[in-house]
Amino acid sequence: MWNNGAASGSQESTVRPRAVVMKLLNYADKVRVMNAARSAGNVLVDGRKVMFFPDLSSELLKKRKLFDAVKRDLAGLKLQDLRYGLVHPATLLLTVRGRRHTFEKAEAAETFVRRLRQKRSVTYAEDAE
Repeated sequence: MWNNGAASGSQESTVRPRAVVMKLLNYADKVRVMNAARSAGNVLVDGRKVMFFPDLSSELLKKRKLFDAVKRDLAGLKLQDLRYGLVHPATLLLTVRGRRHTFEKAEAAETFVRRLRQKRSVTYAEDAE
């Protein structure tokens, strides 16, 4: 029992979140579980939220982390018609004005975002005139 400084047995005690690792022998089963969890939205067990994450190698996590700065820059653009996310294994999928772009290298994505920012600045300057 995780205590958070409350007296033992008090109502303020909380249960510490735990990771549960599931190994599925069939990849298709893994895909079905992940898709079901995603489509369900919030999954509750005994009134507690359960979240599902794929187990990724440290090498793959490092590759995905390279896109963190690009994703922060994209969030800062605040464009209404902009959608982005990482798809497996480590590819940035970006949709701008209905056009899809994919980037396997963070440097190429950074260059694209820089151009997007410049176009946005030019558009704002034209609107101000």
